[in-house]
Amino acid sequence: MEHEHSLWRAVRWPLLVLLVGLVGVGVATVLDRVFGNELSLTIGAPSLWILLPVGAVWLVIAVVVHLVRRRRTG
Repeated sequence: MEHEHSLWRAVRWPLLVLLVGLVGVGVATVLDRVFGNELSLTIGAPSLWILLPVGAVWLVIAVVVHLVRRRRTG
C-alpha cells in the first residue's frame, strides 16, 4: 500500500534548512552590530552561501517532484 504524500511532507525539510539559514543571517547581523565582524562572518557566510542556496534549490526540487508524483498517481 502506497502512502499518500502531502505537500507539507515534501517541503518540511527544505523549509527547515531555509529557516536555519535565515536565522543564521539574522544572528550574524546582530553580532556584526554588537561585537564585531569576525564572529558574524563565521556564522553568516555559511548561512548565506551554503544553507540558503541549498535550501532554495531543494525546495524547488521537492515541489516539482511532489507535483509530478501527484500527477502520475492521478
